[in-house]
Amino acid sequence: AEQLKINQDLKEVYDTVEMANMGIWRIELYDNEFPRLKANKTMLRLLGQNPAFPYSEEKLYDIWASNIPDESVEAIGQYQESMKKGKLSEVTYKWIHPSLGPRFVRCGGIGQKIPGKGYILLGFHYDVTEQTRNERQRNMIVNALAGTYSCLYYINLPENRYVSFNPGDQAILSQIPASGAFDMSAVSFYEHLVQPEFRESIKNFMNVSTLNQRLKYMDRISAQFIAHDNLWNEVTLIVGERDKNGNILHLIMGIRNIDNQKKAELTAVNDLKKSKDLILKRTTMLQNMSHEIRTPLNAIFGFSQLLGMPEGLISDEEKNEYLRYITNGFNMMSMLIDDVLDSTDEEHGHFRMKVEEVKLNDICRSSMQIAEIRKPDNVELKFTTEIDDDYSIQSDGRRIQQVLINYLTNACKHTTEGSIHLHLSNTETPGRLTFSVTDTGTGIAPDLSEDIFERFKKLDDTVQGSGLGLNICRMIADKLGGVVKLDTSYTGGARFLFII
Repeated sequence: AEQLKINQDLKEVYDTVEMANMGIWRIELYDNEFPRLKANKTMLRLLGQNPAFPYSEEKLYDIWASNIPDESVEAIGQYQESMKKGKLSEVTYKWIHPSLGPRFVRCGGIGQKIPGKGYILLGFHYDVTEQTRNERQRNMIVNALAGTYSCLYYINLPENRYVSFNPGDQAILSQIPASGAFDMSAVSFYEHLVQPEFRESIKNFMNVSTLNQRLKYMDRISAQFIAHDNLWNEVTLIVGERDKNGNILHLIMGIRNIDNQKKAELTAVNDLKKSKDLILKRTTMLQNMSHEIRTPLNAIFGFSQLLGMPEGLISDEEKNEYLRYITNGFNMMSMLIDDVLDSTDEEHGHFRMKVEEVKLNDICRSSMQIAEIRKPDNVELKFTTEIDDDYSIQSDGRRIQQVLINYLTNACKHTTEGSIHLHLSNTETPGRLTFSVTDTGTGIAPDLSEDIFERFKKLDDTVQGSGLGLNICRMIADKLGGVVKLDTSYTGGARFLFII
């Protein structure tokens, strides 16, 4: 009766093992004998064999051992050595199934030494391929996300709990523990790690009560913010699992630094805006140029016709006045063409300079003669200097004159009465020469002192000009190692400085 009870218990164990799809094996490693593998029916099936027609025990061992790939040999060797010492051991390894190909199996067991004979190893074997592949896939996803995000968290939304996948940023860890209540850590996050102007938006973003609604038709949302260290960051919530009603069960939250990306985006946006502004200004400049060219051309054409009238119909004084208008028109067109050519040359890196010995007082007087033609009748044009007439420097005299003519021409445009004064000083800026053009015209607001030197910038569209003159003045000053600027302390009109 006792033996019957034992046999019944053994049968129940056997049936349980069979139902669990677990293979039971016994390996005999006797000295000077071929290894033998004994297996139950499940173990035979796991080895790819037909339980109805089993191979010999020696052949079964050979089938198992010969299908162990090189990458698993060391792990199985250590596993068997541990069992030989009488230790209960387990190992998961790759094995090549005769028909299914690579599989992952889990083995556990214990060994016993048979004195004078060898070892007997006894254990279990079951297929864990799907579990292993799913785990590896999850690990790959986690590792990929961890490579993208500086901090990564797994959130159980119904339980309001989270756990960190990776160590993350130390500053963040100081405020957000590796695990805990999600809603509490969310408060700590936006109150201590987010700049004040972004706190409200991040607070709303991490609001647990609205997550299901916000993520109803999507699996991912992100928000950007500037962190406590003044760097741009992005926090992302990714849906991991939903219940049958579509409610979120698990989320993955990642935080990553996007400072370089954000700065690049802002730079690109600013560059695009500048490009659009430049195109608009260029279009306006071309429209202005059409008017600028027609005005002196009409003057040249009209007064040339008058000069061609029969002798005696116009006086010598009138002829001189007509010639003055023609010369003025020519100078206006010449300056306009020079400005456009210089602007184009600068864009293509071909801005021309010719350094030679130049006498500065002569350049100033020549500039005054050209400006005289443009001067309104009620305006006095004068020049003073602090240097001798024989004073000279090595520079590009034509470019210096170009700056002075632009200054003087602008002054003539914006001054209807009073005076325009060109002065050359060797004391105003110690160690350097300062050309100043001071007028009593409409003046310029100090906050526009930099804008006026931008290309195509015009403060008054009713006044003739291409918007290139002052920009070219700055280019010339840069090439000569000098500076052009507006004297913002002067309030009687406008005062421009050219320092070399």
